[in-house]
Amino acid sequence: LGSWSHAIVPGSIYQSLINDMFLKENLFFDHYLQKISWLSDKIWIYRTNFQYTDEISKRKNINLVFEGVDTYSKIYVNGHYVGQTYDFYEKYSFNITKWIHKGDNQIIVKFYPPVREAKKFYKSLKYNVPAGYLSIIRKPLFHLFQEYSVNYDPIGFSKSVYVEAWNKVKINGVQFYTQKLTKKSATIKCKINIISTKETKARIDIESQFAQYLNKKIKLKPDSNEFTFQFKIDSPEIWYPRGYGEQILYKFTTKLYIDKDLYDQQVTEYGLRKIKINTKHGKFNLYVNDTLIPLRAVELRPLDIELSREQDKYQKLFTLLENANINTIVTWDKGHYFLQDFYKLCDQKGILVIQSLMLPIKILPPKDTVVKIIMPELVQTIKSLRHHPSIVAWLVNYDEQKTRLVLKKLYKPKKSDELLGFSNLLFQTLIPKIIKDNDQRPYLLNLNYKNIWIYNPKYVSLPKPNSIKKIVLRKTFDQSLNLLSLYTKPNSTNLRDIIEIRKKYNIEDYLCLAYLSQLKQANELEKAYENIIFKGQKDNYIITWFNDITPVVISPSAISSTTDIKAKYYTIKHIYSPFFISVVNKAQYINVNIYSSYDTASLLNYYKLYDTRGDLLWQKIDKQKLYKHKFSTTLDLGVYFKLFSRDTIIFKIETYNNLNLVAEKYYYFNNDLKSLLESPNIKADIYPIDLG
Repeated sequence: LGSWSHAIVPGSIYQSLINDMFLKENLFFDHYLQKISWLSDKIWIYRTNFQYTDEISKRKNINLVFEGVDTYSKIYVNGHYVGQTYDFYEKYSFNITKWIHKGDNQIIVKFYPPVREAKKFYKSLKYNVPAGYLSIIRKPLFHLFQEYSVNYDPIGFSKSVYVEAWNKVKINGVQFYTQKLTKKSATIKCKINIISTKETKARIDIESQFAQYLNKKIKLKPDSNEFTFQFKIDSPEIWYPRGYGEQILYKFTTKLYIDKDLYDQQVTEYGLRKIKINTKHGKFNLYVNDTLIPLRAVELRPLDIELSREQDKYQKLFTLLENANINTIVTWDKGHYFLQDFYKLCDQKGILVIQSLMLPIKILPPKDTVVKIIMPELVQTIKSLRHHPSIVAWLVNYDEQKTRLVLKKLYKPKKSDELLGFSNLLFQTLIPKIIKDNDQRPYLLNLNYKNIWIYNPKYVSLPKPNSIKKIVLRKTFDQSLNLLSLYTKPNSTNLRDIIEIRKKYNIEDYLCLAYLSQLKQANELEKAYENIIFKGQKDNYIITWFNDITPVVISPSAISSTTDIKAKYYTIKHIYSPFFISVVNKAQYINVNIYSSYDTASLLNYYKLYDTRGDLLWQKIDKQKLYKHKFSTTLDLGVYFKLFSRDTIIFKIETYNNLNLVAEKYYYFNNDLKSLLESPNIKADIYPIDLG
């Protein structure tokens, strides 16, 4: 560029260049026209100055801390090389005490092209695996594939950079374990790691907003010190998932004293609860505090391709999750670990998390260099997240049988067995040991259970009309659809169905086409759900894709951003509600089925027929008992079908439990798309502005 640009941190090179007006603001829509991918192939240098203040000068140890650095970089302080980064997921701390001075100090971070560096490292291993350099690069995989992100690689900082200064001693980590929990008492085990610069006596206090639990004298030796304590809580406040009780969190404050001086303290929010996962007979059952929790799960992907912008979307996201009756999130292994604030919101709102470890590539080079990168990263990640009660399991999505089949197709038996052996060692031995040594939660190889259905949709939906128009600019309608295929995800064949709808009904309107694609997607999900629960499989769980990463993809998501809700979202809300209604019309009969997560319940049902103007034509009210999660009835509407055309009437059922409306369902007898496309006959009275 020939000159320095103003950098945004946290932020990427793209955000900084947009801010400096070097790039257009809307890169998503202009990507293929601008050909901006070359930016990821360049070396980028960030520099900044910071002041050596009086407060810092009082400290004898000064660390420069990086989190979420993307990805390969070298760091310099006042011209001195202090270290390098090679893992997006890892937190780096560099001791810079000897290189800083009073006044201005300069930090330079030199970023290298991630793909080029990963290929160079992979080539040095001299070992061939199916995924090539992707098997060793440690960054979100969706950055590297057009299928997921339109080839947008946001090199830079996804989190803040900061200076950490301390004297003599520092609390390096605190972990609480619930060893025993009843309504009467809880036994808590606490592990504390303390770093000291010399041998000294100290004191540890642990307290919460409710009481003080520990006051212990300790002896510290130089370097790292590990201590284990145990304490008891009487009449504990227990943390429950959403809908089963309150989400009470203990704020444990761990304080470190030398004599009477407080040298360091760390606050840990922690929920007291028990987790158990039972997988007998090939079924998945999750128990929290000895209560079976029916999963209402979605797979959650990153909220923004620019990860530094995600935090602003958390509140809106959780409002949508709660309103759609979702109680469980499965994170995506091609994404990233969310910020601590995300998991705090899960803790506060009682939404459970099955946390994927970011290992989407299952066949890795069996070399010590790879293990040295991945193992420390996993230990650090587990330690940073393990205090959140909302996280109920760690997941890797590893299937030995599928891995074996892939290897057999690509390699001779000896090489195939060698690679499979290392993959099994990593996913079945090494990772479980890391989790056992650092946490108490269950470890899941995969979610391949009889009662878990991973929803693989046939239909996808177009982006919202405004996004389409930005993509296609002044193209013809047919040219526009071809251009949209570049943004298709998960595969382009689904776009053909949408194109066929357009041809069949001569649609020339983006809004109409986008809406119809959403309806087809939503209807497919609802029908698939009906097929499993009304066959008596009351304990089946669905995991469906909830959100898009970018606003322009053609996808099966329920929201394309936290502001753009699709038809599928309302279907999820319907099928995940405590009471789910299904209606089937056969000749003159209406079959009504009500399914509930409750075993038994008293229901008050209103059955109604309306005309298309909203006038009530007929109504029936009855009281029924829900038995073994289900209630069914058949209504004979033959006489009304003779009096009224099916095109002009709508059936509605309202279900009440304890006088509360718990579910409702509209059923339209005419599902012909052509009738949906006809222009509605709407009249409106328009008043002068001064009359309001």
